[in-house]
Amino acid sequence: MLFGSGKIVKDYRLLNRYFELLDKRNIDKSNLMPTSSDIETVVSMAMEGSINLLQMINMLANRLKLKIYGDIAKEAFRDVYGIEVDESIAIDRIAMDMAGWVIEIAEALGLIRIVGSLPKE
Repeated sequence: MLFGSGKIVKDYRLLNRYFELLDKRNIDKSNLMPTSSDIETVVSMAMEGSINLLQMINMLANRLKLKIYGDIAKEAFRDVYGIEVDESIAIDRIAMDMAGWVIEIAEALGLIRIVGSLPKE
């Protein structure tokens, strides 16, 4: 993924598959891609310093969930991991990965600095 460093999102296969499925169905991805507003939110949260990285990911993921197509998320999850899950689980996972990606983008742009990384799953 563009600007993905792997510091937070250790495996981009799920997001990549999700976006491939969107393309396959001719669904416009532009409203699903990280926005300047998402990045500004990350920078603002980082500047406040009142929350940790995991809290930041959770807050951002909750905003991003509204953009995710559940049926496609579920299919992407099945394709990547080989198991069936409820749409809500697939949406949550993709939202968390998207949130991590946004934070990695903010760092790549020099707006924040990620110290360390999240443990591997």
